[in-house]
Amino acid sequence: MASSSSLQAAPDIVFVHGLKAGCLADGRGKNVYLTIPNLLGLTTPDLSLPTEFDESTGWQCTDDFRPSVPLSNIGFKFGLPLDKPLITLAKVYSPFLEWSAAYAAKNECQHHDFVWDWRREISEANAKLEQFLEEVVAKSGRAPQIVCHSAGALVTFPLLNRRPDLIHSVLFAAGALDQGMLLGQDMSTPGGRSEFSPFQKSIITPSTWFTNPAVFAWCPTNGSTLTGSGLPHLTEADHVTPIDRDYCEIETFKELKIGPFHPNSEVQMTPEREAFFVLVLDRAREYRKTVRCDETATYPPIECLICNTVPTVDGYARTEDGRWLFDTAGSRMVPGDGVIGAKSAVPPAGVPHNVTYTEFDHANILSDPVVGSLLQKMRDAKSSGERPVFIKKTSLV
Repeated sequence: MASSSSLQAAPDIVFVHGLKAGCLADGRGKNVYLTIPNLLGLTTPDLSLPTEFDESTGWQCTDDFRPSVPLSNIGFKFGLPLDKPLITLAKVYSPFLEWSAAYAAKNECQHHDFVWDWRREISEANAKLEQFLEEVVAKSGRAPQIVCHSAGALVTFPLLNRRPDLIHSVLFAAGALDQGMLLGQDMSTPGGRSEFSPFQKSIITPSTWFTNPAVFAWCPTNGSTLTGSGLPHLTEADHVTPIDRDYCEIETFKELKIGPFHPNSEVQMTPEREAFFVLVLDRAREYRKTVRCDETATYPPIECLICNTVPTVDGYARTEDGRWLFDTAGSRMVPGDGVIGAKSAVPPAGVPHNVTYTEFDHANILSDPVVGSLLQKMRDAKSSGERPVFIKKTSLV
């Protein structure tokens, strides 16, 4: 990771992780997700949430699990008291977290992890992030820089419109900001990207996703028929004719037989569960209304780090007989990071930002050494009073 020159009173850094990228602990503080036994298929935590809402809080009822820390090194220790695993299977965020901790120590500021329950509504995470940032500002006396990965961008963005006073600048790394059926396969059929390893295929199934409202925040609303690439989210078998629907309506899911209504979803639907789903989709639609450009807002410096070298699913076509197989033949591929298309990883139209391209894929994008330089660039821009007023694209390749 690139080093930055020492600055007096440097702003703190707040990290907002992505979907499935935060650990969950039980009431005793024991990590239940994600663990080596999980990956080896020896244990399978039930990550389903209650399908009721708490009238006193307005939020979905809770289970016994709570967010703890971002996913870092995943590996074996063999019982040794080591700070790092003896054998590392995946580094996840550890390179960035180590760099940020070193930067904070050098520059007399703090690194903060905002760890959110990625199963619950994005709007709930957004509200808690606002409270978290208020506490950071109260302690440090200044707004922090925010580093968002993937879904962390969707958690953060509305605060740029609502509470810009809490944000010094923001880096969207592989930002999952666009609407789309990104998780259409995962919500409809077991397997796919929900398989964590060759041994673990059942931590997250369509039955689990159904109770986890976060994923429905990406459902295209009425009038949002195209992806960031300018192509339809879902099409007929010709891969051209768009299936123009409002995907925040339960009737769309029923008609198209996707999500919990896919024949292979194994989701058990009841009238009570349908009522829950209607409420989840309604609330997702309301949240999407906050992910827009506010022409009256003065946006802080915004940098986007985007990979455009990995073929990435950008849409699906159904078969001639109306089935969704979510296979290679039915998937449209575009340049991206393996999860998010490059043109879908930018803020809403009209929001000023700069773009830097990288060869680091979705999971590893924050390991790119350019991250430190981009944060420094935004600190310099803020100090000079400079504001991005147009989209400037640069490339490292």
